Amino acid sequence: MNIAVSQVDNHDRQSYMLEVRDISEHRRAVMALHDINLDLEQRVKDRTHELSQEIKIRQKAEEKLL
Repeated sequence: MNIAVSQVDNHDRQSYMLEVRDISEHRRAVMALHDINLDLEQRVKDRTHELSQEIKIRQKAEEKLL
């Protein structure tokens, strides 16, 4: 829940407006996006490591050819 209180000028008396919103769907979407981003970052790290290893293997192969 998200709750906000605002003061409303009502000329002769003070009034307040209370706004209550259910943000559980928004929170679920934010958490899902966070999890997807973490997964993507891990996949990028893994692929970067794989490519680094492949470069080393190719460099060794080139050295043997020379």
